[in-house]
Amino acid sequence: MLKPKMNAAGSTKRTKRTKRMTPTRVNILLGVLLVLSLGFGLHQSFALKRLQVVAGPEISQKALGSSQGRLFAFGLDRSGRGGEDDTEDNDTPAVATGTEFGSADGEKSAVGMAKSSQGKDVSGKESTGANSALQVGTGNGKESAVGASGGSDSSKRRRTGGKAGGQSAKQEAERAQRTAKSNSLVVQAQDLMRTGQYDQAEALLQQSLEEDVQNQSAWQQMARLQHKMGYTEAEIDTYLQWMEASPADAAPYYKLASTYAALGRDDDARYYIGEYEARSGNEVTNYTLSASLYRQIEDREQEGRVLSQWLAAAPESVDAQQAWADYNRRTGGYDVALSQYEALAAVMPNNPMLYRQMGDIYRRVGDYAQAQSNYEAALNLRPSDIDTLGRLATVHMQNGDYEGALGAYSEIIALEPGSNAAENAQRYINNIEQQLQYSQTVSGN
Repeated sequence: MLKPKMNAAGSTKRTKRTKRMTPTRVNILLGVLLVLSLGFGLHQSFALKRLQVVAGPEISQKALGSSQGRLFAFGLDRSGRGGEDDTEDNDTPAVATGTEFGSADGEKSAVGMAKSSQGKDVSGKESTGANSALQVGTGNGKESAVGASGGSDSSKRRRTGGKAGGQSAKQEAERAQRTAKSNSLVVQAQDLMRTGQYDQAEALLQQSLEEDVQNQSAWQQMARLQHKMGYTEAEIDTYLQWMEASPADAAPYYKLASTYAALGRDDDARYYIGEYEARSGNEVTNYTLSASLYRQIEDREQEGRVLSQWLAAAPESVDAQQAWADYNRRTGGYDVALSQYEALAAVMPNNPMLYRQMGDIYRRVGDYAQAQSNYEAALNLRPSDIDTLGRLATVHMQNGDYEGALGAYSEIIALEPGSNAAENAQRYINNIEQQLQYSQTVSGN
């Protein structure tokens, strides 16, 4: 055991030992540093992988914050390894990341991702720009937040869209209120029109159109009111204003065509019938109304065109077949009409009108036997049809069957005594009886 040395003051002083760095100590120190390095690397790797899950598989740039809070960026290839930035895919969203791990000054670190409006979410779908956050715990217990947010433009669009949606809903509600008020005014105007208060009704209809300029019922009632009052030019002007307010609406074109047809202005009527056809499309009302207007202005060619188009568009339509047959019956196309009526009778054997119309055609061509047969078939289905009885009586007269004619006229009188049809039937009976008496007188002499 060594004795302590005495200094000048006579006190003792312990000699300081110098520790030497033996190979064993060096290896231990290096091992500790290696473990710390691996731990830090694993921690950072896990943080990056969690960040990549949030940002999406196509992340191309990341940045990690230094301990002083500065951001630095480095390129990651598509496998997550460092390398050159992939510039081929320009749609890949840029991700800026700031991270602070175990900072000594106690600041919280954040990993922020700023994705473009065309970014993708973790499933690869188009991102809606919704904000998200991922909490990453650091080794020293401090929080590190990973935030993913849509760009400022996307946020503005969301805010603007919500505001616009609110405004749109408000506008729709206001429009609905105005429409309801407009319809209510039309109902009030109709009540006034029934009692002859035309001026007040016109004022309400004007208010209705101010609330809703496209209210079809308001325009119709305004024109109807002007027609009742005899204001033809005002009625025409109303139709023109209606067209201007609702160019796609076919109704005012038909109404104006009908007005011109009633006034005998056939050229104007023909023009607006064409405009009505162009807007009403292939609806049934287009064919029937257009054909009736052409018939009113006696334009048989155009009437036939419309009806043939209807039949071509709907060959199975009974109404189209009936209209086509009636047109040919009226215009002399008897063969076509008879063929069409026979086809209809096969489908509707209990329809007496078909047999009566065939009887009319046979009577016109002088085939009285066939005419009589069809009239009788119609009467079997409807015995009390005065018009058919009158036609049958006429055929009997034309065929020289006076007894048959007297019998038909007598039935008319029995069915409707005192009516105009009965009075006419009685006059025919008187004429037949006079002719018979004259014939007997002549033959007796």
